[in-house]
Amino acid sequence: MNQLSTLDAVFLHLETPEMPMHVGALQILQRPPPRVHRKSVRKSETNRGGPAEPYVDALRRVVASRLHRAPMLTRALVPLPLDMGNPFWQDGVAVDLHWHVRSYRLPAPGGPRQLDEFIARHAARLMDRSRPLWQLLVVEGLDESFGPDAVAVYTKLHHAAVDGNAAVALGNVLFDTEPDPASSLAPQGHALRLAQTPPPATRALLGAAAWNQVAHSVRLAGALPKAGRSLAAVLRQWIGLTTRGTGTAPLQIAPRTFLNVTVSRKRAYGTARVPLGELKEIGHACGATVNDLVLWLVSTALREYVERHEPLPDRPLLAGVPVSLRPEGDTNSNTQATLTSVNLATHIDDPRLRLAAIQDATAAMKDTIGRMRPLLAIELPSLGLPWLLRGAASIYASARLAERLPGVANLVVSNVAGSRVPLYLAGARMVATYPVSIIVHGVGLNITVQSHDGALGFGCVGCGRALPDIALLASGIERAFDALRAAAMPVRIASRPPAKPLARRRTPTKHADAS
Repeated sequence: MNQLSTLDAVFLHLETPEMPMHVGALQILQRPPPRVHRKSVRKSETNRGGPAEPYVDALRRVVASRLHRAPMLTRALVPLPLDMGNPFWQDGVAVDLHWHVRSYRLPAPGGPRQLDEFIARHAARLMDRSRPLWQLLVVEGLDESFGPDAVAVYTKLHHAAVDGNAAVALGNVLFDTEPDPASSLAPQGHALRLAQTPPPATRALLGAAAWNQVAHSVRLAGALPKAGRSLAAVLRQWIGLTTRGTGTAPLQIAPRTFLNVTVSRKRAYGTARVPLGELKEIGHACGATVNDLVLWLVSTALREYVERHEPLPDRPLLAGVPVSLRPEGDTNSNTQATLTSVNLATHIDDPRLRLAAIQDATAAMKDTIGRMRPLLAIELPSLGLPWLLRGAASIYASARLAERLPGVANLVVSNVAGSRVPLYLAGARMVATYPVSIIVHGVGLNITVQSHDGALGFGCVGCGRALPDIALLASGIERAFDALRAAAMPVRIASRPPAKPLARRRTPTKHADAS
């Protein structure tokens, strides 16, 4: 029994029907040729090839065999009486794979627009807190634009249980580097034994919560002097940057745009994909990192997209950028990250000057995070925290303070590392992956990026009322890359044979609601 940390619990306490707090990814998979199960077919069926095992059954079988290697999949929340503090995790609970791994079929014609609408609709649905906080939604009925025998899987994981890096660690358990997963299957019936863990007694919960309250208070008192010195150093840095007028001071106010609203229950979703190898070559040529270029692509697409709806602000749009605090080798399934803001320099028309400004902003951000680590590691006592945070969130939403108070970001941009090699899920090869993340009141757009097998997949999640045409923004990211490639590498790219297209152009997707 482990009590949730303050950071993990915040994603539970702030969750509402308008702000689901689960993250995940859309994976496009290529299924292998049909395989015959001899025990379930008649002789006449065997002669003509026999029925293939449904993919959802194959996926359930693989997940069942990996439960012992992924504790996050078999743990559920245990709340305190009256919800007076952060809940606990109970490990080894029952797992109903027919509920956690479910199958759906897209309506005709089963193209990119229908898939985007499916993701938007299910991203808007809250997860059942009485069960382990994860689901794998298998989506059949994809058309030929996704390739032959394609299937999609939408992975939903609650942010209270994982951050981006922990989700990648979980993927390392579920995915294989070879088509045949049989070599890593667990003994038959292992999943059934997990259901025997008894629920904890209320007295034990209250005792553990009281002990944690005292321990956190003692640690907080000991950490305050070092935290105070770190805060003073950060403030001195901010004041110095602002005084010099570099435009890279971390403490900035975001300009008001249609992105900064009280979000509704509706979601919109769109994707883009660019080749990672070429992006690295361009970055090497101009002295920029992949993260710098990702922010530049988003900045360029945002300039075009915002101007479709309203005049571009004179001040730069600001991106909230999650930064991992996870030590190397740490694979715990919890959140170890913080959020800082980066100037996207959208007010600068010249592409090269805009990239230089973004590079200055990311350099200042990295220095600030290093100074703030002692502050971010502080664990707060949780007594009364659920009541306080839920009350604050309710007031913020009902009073529509997102439209009245200044914000520190216009959108969130996150970059999550992925696999450099081909991966297989239940024997199906993953050909593309697109993250699906969260939005909150005041920040109605999230663009999360993940690499896989030589490409970067962009997943754009927005408030369905504010950004019903989010597919235009996603396609703008691909157009921005085309412009970057043409400007930075005209000779190198022209000398290569035509590459296989990485991305499908998408039609504007309609918003979807939670019904």
